[in-house]
Amino acid sequence: MQIPGYTIIRELGSGGMATVYLAKQDRLGRQVAVKVMQPQAMTGDDFASRFIKEGRIIAHLQHPQIVTIYDFDIAEGLHYFSMEYLPNGTLSDKIALGLSAAQALDITRGIAQALSVAHDQGVIHRDIKPQNILFRADGTPVLTDFGIARAARAGAEATQLTNVGMVIGSPRYMSPEQSMSRPIDARSDLYSLGVVLYEMLTRELPYQADDVISLAMKHCTAPIPVLIGSLQRYQPVIEKLLAKNPDDRFGSTQELIRALDALQTDQRTISTSDEEQTRIVRRDKPAAKSEPDKPSRPRKTTKIAVVVLALALLAAVGLYFLSKDEETDPLDGFAAQIGLPARDADRLQITEHYERLALEHLREGELPRGLDLVKLALESNPGDIRLKKLEGWTVDQVEAGKFLREAEARLEAQDFDQSLVLVERGLELAAEDQGLKALRERVLRERAKHNAAQARKLLEQAQAAYERGDFSASMQITIDGLVLAPDDTRLKALEARLKDRLEQQRALRETIAESSALLEKGRLAESLSEVERGLVSAPGDPELLDLKARILEGIERETAQRAEQLLREAQERLGELAFEEGLALIDQGLDLSPQHQGLIALRERLLEEQAKHHAAQAARLLKQARAAFDADELAKGLRLSKEGLSLAPEDAQLNALKAKIEKQIA
Repeated sequence: MQIPGYTIIRELGSGGMATVYLAKQDRLGRQVAVKVMQPQAMTGDDFASRFIKEGRIIAHLQHPQIVTIYDFDIAEGLHYFSMEYLPNGTLSDKIALGLSAAQALDITRGIAQALSVAHDQGVIHRDIKPQNILFRADGTPVLTDFGIARAARAGAEATQLTNVGMVIGSPRYMSPEQSMSRPIDARSDLYSLGVVLYEMLTRELPYQADDVISLAMKHCTAPIPVLIGSLQRYQPVIEKLLAKNPDDRFGSTQELIRALDALQTDQRTISTSDEEQTRIVRRDKPAAKSEPDKPSRPRKTTKIAVVVLALALLAAVGLYFLSKDEETDPLDGFAAQIGLPARDADRLQITEHYERLALEHLREGELPRGLDLVKLALESNPGDIRLKKLEGWTVDQVEAGKFLREAEARLEAQDFDQSLVLVERGLELAAEDQGLKALRERVLRERAKHNAAQARKLLEQAQAAYERGDFSASMQITIDGLVLAPDDTRLKALEARLKDRLEQQRALRETIAESSALLEKGRLAESLSEVERGLVSAPGDPELLDLKARILEGIERETAQRAEQLLREAQERLGELAFEEGLALIDQGLDLSPQHQGLIALRERLLEEQAKHHAAQAARLLKQARAAFDADELAKGLRLSKEGLSLAPEDAQLNALKAKIEKQIA
């Protein structure tokens, strides 16, 4: 198919409702994904409304973990919308290749953040599954496909049914309440996300069956699967997510995110401890294998090894740091700057030592080494609030550094919007990071410069379209330019002129449509009046002039037909000797067509015939008047003579007889 402004490259995928294509957005030269509604789906109002609603929902949900929509329109009678192209595959692909537990938690956290935005705006996704989680080139997980999302409100529409007997969703990931067509809320999405997390950890689904009904029953009644081995630490989160009763699940995505953060912190601590255990034991002797039913023994060995190493180190440096005056210690200023709480009074010397070493490295920007030392300090005092705060701050700084580097790379690629997103995510973790702040200012400057250059090009294109009279195209290009440079005075001025032109065009189209309708109904005078009104504002419009010519031709034909009809009626009056009526009809015809030869000739003939008829009548009346005079009926004779003179005023005999009678009467 052809979509204005896009070049279709290839098909990416197809479903019952829509087909997704990889395309190039011609004006911006970027690759996008274009989702086009299937022609057969257009025949169903439910499919069409769901497709349109999906575009509107995505447009209103702005978040780095939610797919970005660029455009929404109709082409060749089919609804479509364009969105960002996510080239790094689906979560299904990554599950097939295998994911680490840390990756699974990171992906779950990202999608939970996306759901938090949707839930806050009253939207329930209702179809969380690996196929609907895609990845950007930088590995960011992105939630897609809001085609069956619904508003989180009470009533029938809050369930997963759209028609009787029609289940919407993916049964393998569907919550018990969604399977049973009960009202659902945000916790239904959390259940589906729990299934996805279980699958990422185990590469298996928690429940499997040969048919949909049996599968739904397992989701509703079967026990929650138990994770084994090293995955057991994630069982509490799985239990909360896959609880049959929504009230037993996490109350919100934020609760889930906090639980995941705690898991990730524990996981990093355990990972570092295991690495330190290996490093320490190998310096002494090979570590003994732990028994399967006693998993705590290696942990104890690790702690003992850490303490031995720490004591040796303290002896070597002569307890230098412990003798320092804390009030004059330059590290205290750094600790206060990053918001560390006061030290516990009964702190171990080894804890203090590792913290100081960590602060020195962190102050110099050596984050990885500083984080390792913080973790060693926590080994000696796991419950130390100050150390936990320091660990959290350091982890945030490390993550913020990753965002900084990714943002710089996106800036180099001139992907300004994504660079800003990464900067803001970094600042969420490290609000005072000067590198991130400076980069944000640089991105804003570079984007403004780039947008200004693009806006100038678009202004030139818009002006060219304006000059050739393509005002609609010019307006679209102008709007694109104003998106990039909202304060550009030349674009604003052009927009104002275009609005006037487009309003004139709209009024002109209405005038032409109204005049054409009147012409079709035969109301030529009214049609001509509409055309004349349009020509006042658009004197040279060819369509109006052509319409006027057609109307005038119609009026001319109609006038000629009326003149011919009046001619026939006048001829009939001549035959009836109704000379006055005939002459009146001829005068009407000559008013319409002054040069009508038939009417002119008939008028002359009527006048001649009228004169002859009047002369004959006058002669008869003269004869009758004389007879009345001779019979001495003077009054009658006077009356008849006057009647004759009304027909022939110049008749000498009638005038003489009238005078004679009047004299005799006198």
